[in-house]
Amino acid sequence: MMVLRDRREGVSVIIGTLLLILITVIAAAALAIMVSEFEKEEMERQAHVSAVENEDLRIVSIELENNRSDWLSFLENENFTQWNITVWDNTTWNNWSRISFDVSNMDIKDSKVIAVKINDDYAFTFYDEEGNSYDKDHPLLVEGTKTASINVSFLSSFKYNPKYVPEDETVKIVLISRYYNTFDKNFKSPVPSIDYTIETEDLLVADQLVLVLDGKQSFDEDGSVVDYLWTVEDWTNGSSCTNSTYTTSEVRIPLTSEGPFKVWLKVADNDGLTGESPEPVVIPKNSLYTPPMYIEVSGADSSFYVYVKNINGDGISDQPVTAALIDGNVSLSKWFGITDEYGKVEFNKNSGIGAIRLSSGKLAPQFYYFES
Repeated sequence: MMVLRDRREGVSVIIGTLLLILITVIAAAALAIMVSEFEKEEMERQAHVSAVENEDLRIVSIELENNRSDWLSFLENENFTQWNITVWDNTTWNNWSRISFDVSNMDIKDSKVIAVKINDDYAFTFYDEEGNSYDKDHPLLVEGTKTASINVSFLSSFKYNPKYVPEDETVKIVLISRYYNTFDKNFKSPVPSIDYTIETEDLLVADQLVLVLDGKQSFDEDGSVVDYLWTVEDWTNGSSCTNSTYTTSEVRIPLTSEGPFKVWLKVADNDGLTGESPEPVVIPKNSLYTPPMYIEVSGADSSFYVYVKNINGDGISDQPVTAALIDGNVSLSKWFGITDEYGKVEFNKNSGIGAIRLSSGKLAPQFYYFES
């Protein structure tokens, strides 16, 4: 008779083996998932590091504006009295009211600007060229390889308004991105330089000294000087001694007084920043700035006066005047004289009638007639 043996022992072995295999597979799968997650996290970390390291925003240009009407509107909105507005108007006129600049993204990936700092203060709000507002909670997108414009008002964008930024002060712009990278650029004011020479011009009737001003040595570290404005004042009374506005790098100025003179130069660069001479250049006094231009004669009876005058009609002292008989038999007490402090020489007739020719240097001569 056949007897069947108990097979449960073999089944247990098989089941145990299968369980071991299952556990191994599950462990391997779990390990694979963990490795995959680690790899994903590492890739994301590397991508973030790469994005942070490769982020490259550049401030490529700025435009500054000083709008007087904006300043006045700001003061009126702040309920300032008319007296305060007048005072503020006189003190704020040399401060910028707005700045705009372009930001270029040099990377292929998009960037976002969360904050803008001008000099020492952060702008709470900044705008794009369409007037949309941005701040740290609503950053400005600068697409990869593209350029975006940012506008900041010095009258409304800061915690304490207005923010004073003088026209001749260096402007430092700092951008902060969503990765907390900072990108900055300084825009420095141009530096004026004044050279001068004195040249002589032949006016036919006289030689005149001409003031030649040269500002070509003015420079701008981060751009170029594009505008010049010369101011020439008579030191004796503070009045302007030029009738024209001189706005080129080199100017020739025929002066209308003897001086001495003070000369200032204000220059502007291609970014709109300005620089002005901290101290004037002093041009010494010289009577040849206003040389004699014409002779004037007046008289009565047996005496007459000869005046030598400049282009302003002022008498010039120490000028020689010669009288010469050209007709008749007139006898004078003298035939030569030097003008006094009023530019005048007096001649007296002794006797006779006739015509006298009066001359001084290159000036056109004048004539005086004694008819009795």
